[in-house]
Amino acid sequence: MIVLEFKFNACNFLIMHVKTFSIFQDPLKPCCRGVSSASNCGSMDEQGDRLYQVCSSPWYTFFWDSVHPTQAGWSVVIPSLRPTLDQLLSSL
Repeated sequence: MIVLEFKFNACNFLIMHVKTFSIFQDPLKPCCRGVSSASNCGSMDEQGDRLYQVCSSPWYTFFWDSVHPTQAGWSVVIPSLRPTLDQLLSSL
């Protein structure tokens, strides 16, 4: 539950502040994507060929795939979530 809420807050933060992060070329477009609507990041066919493409500049994308932020994505979200994380960890 906490992980889901954390991811939602991170994504919500991006959507609300997308214009302020000029480092991201297309913030909502993931770096790793399926080559068709039937495949996704990491999909392979029966011969072991990749059914996905990876962008050439992941440091300019917020999302790695349709769910997970890249390192660059987390680097802009973590400062805003730090107080919540600190509070959560102090209560354990």
